[in-house]
Amino acid sequence: MARRPCAVLGATGLVGQRLQQRLANHPWFELTAVVGSSESSGKRLSELPWRLDEERPELPDFKVIFGGDENLISQLNKQKIQFIFSALPRAIAA
Repeated sequence: MARRPCAVLGATGLVGQRLQQRLANHPWFELTAVVGSSESSGKRLSELPWRLDEERPELPDFKVIFGGDENLISQLNKQKIQFIFSALPRAIAA
């Protein structure tokens, strides 16, 4: 079975980093995009602090996509994202 391309919203926070760990070697999903705030937008994952005690998973050094971009859906569609996991804070997700 081919792995399905997915993205994580809020990828730079604690929950987002935990999702990165879980998706790094997942048999069904392949993390192919990460979405974050304006503060992390345009930066590479390797440039951002890793906050978990465990080591950062081996992933491609994705560039963070700005979650507030009006073209976000188009960008994710171009990357053929099939699933989106949300790690957004409640106040933002609401």
